Amino acid sequence: IQEALYREARLPFKTMMLNKEPQAMAASHPELSWIHDHPDLPIPVVEDPACFDIAVVGAAAGRGTYFYGAGEPVTMPVED
Repeated sequence: IQEALYREARLPFKTMMLNKEPQAMAASHPELSWIHDHPDLPIPVVEDPACFDIAVVGAAAGRGTYFYGAGEPVTMPVED
């Protein structure tokens, strides 16, 4: 599941940089200067598949809750 999320969870570079200072990016990651010429290139939203935490919650009642870090909860049914 983590590998699939990593493969599919991509955003264009220009979207990822909306709230970043170009000078800070250039100073901290000079090896990525080429990417500025490709603003529509989809890049992963996380560094590694292990960055995704997968939690399966719920029981006979059909619901459960798990909150960790920032963001908002997302519920999805799990079917046998």
